[in-house]
Amino acid sequence: MVGKIVTAGASLVFLTACGGGSSDGPVNGGGGSNDPIAFVLETFSDDAGVATGTDNNGFTFLAVATEVLDFVGAWNEVRVAPVEFDPAGYDLFLDSDNVYIREIDGEPTTLIVDEPRFDVGIFVIDSMDNRAFIVGGPASGALPSGSFSYSGTLLFGQSDLGIVGTEVGSFGLTGNFDTSTTVVLSGETDSYKIDGNASIDPMGGGFGGTELELKDLNLSVIGQVSLYGQLHGDAAESVSGVLHSNEAAPVFVGALVGSR
Repeated sequence: MVGKIVTAGASLVFLTACGGGSSDGPVNGGGGSNDPIAFVLETFSDDAGVATGTDNNGFTFLAVATEVLDFVGAWNEVRVAPVEFDPAGYDLFLDSDNVYIREIDGEPTTLIVDEPRFDVGIFVIDSMDNRAFIVGGPASGALPSGSFSYSGTLLFGQSDLGIVGTEVGSFGLTGNFDTSTTVVLSGETDSYKIDGNASIDPMGGGFGGTELELKDLNLSVIGQVSLYGQLHGDAAESVSGVLHSNEAAPVFVGALVGSR
């Protein structure tokens, strides 16, 4: 699917409100531990940035948010409840096969879920307090063995336009996890194309790169993009990631989720 995503609104509390179940103890386990479960990976000159976090169900998350320090602080304070990317209770949006809309506290919230694997997805937050793309899924047990191709949904657009300026496109990611140290990403929306390599992290079970090419419709290079990616599932069946262009205050941000 290629198109525009609808306007969505929600606050960080949506992460706890839409959790897939209840807990007999503290929301994030650990016997009430106050150890951080979310961390800032990168900050930008406009106070936005990239963060990572976990929950007590073994899920891992990445986020690109406009007020990343506040975002991470709230994440650690509320001890994020388990999140399920199950579209049950959501309405299918137009003719898309994986874009869902749900009312949370009277505000429409957008969920991009990878089908048929409903355990990975993208939450889109666009509130007065913070805008964010949050991607996540079950942690990967280990890097897969062999050559694999992943495909799925790419969100990308101008950061100052919020969700209204975000386009919905698609991506492909390929890699040989036995013989190569990189994976290759190719993504496209109505207005943009992203291509390049990302390095595989054999210890962390993820991948990342800082020099992917960003092109316009005429295939002219208009900048470079950084990618933070993670693998999901015992056999790394799925992937997710967040992206940003490389200005001091990124002009473009995005997210992706897919499976093999």
